[in-house]
Amino acid sequence: LKVVAFNGKRGRIQGRDEATGPWIVLLDGCSKCVKVKLENLRAADQEVVQAVQELVDGSVVLLTGLKVVAFNGKRGRIQGRDEATGPWIVLLDGCSKCVKVKLENLRAADQEVVQAVQELVDGSVVLLTGLKVVAFN
Repeated sequence: LKVVAFNGKRGRIQGRDEATGPWIVLLDGCSKCVKVKLENLRAADQEVVQAVQELVDGSVVLLTGLKVVAFNGKRGRIQGRDEATGPWIVLLDGCSKCVKVKLENLRAADQEVVQAVQELVDGSVVLLTGLKVVAFN
């Protein structure tokens, strides 16, 4: 679902589609939920942004589903996010190399971190951005 008309709309995160990855957002003033990729969401509450960032930076992750197959299954530690282009910066274990990885290619190695992020994010107010198609699917 990519609809320009939704850009700038506010909504509340209801959860995440664990099978396919996008976040489920209930749009304000509407009974409709839409599925949105993380890169198309901006937190409306700066405290939530900061809390998620602090929780995620330093988290141990596993790389999965990458086209560069040699990196799949590798462990690393989140160093931050490239705010200009969107991917997460991961320092790979056992080397000094950082790689940039999309969220859908990261799995938290620590289930407590996964649960804490989920609890923090569910119910957060977000703005939809960067959606590109004019027509509604």
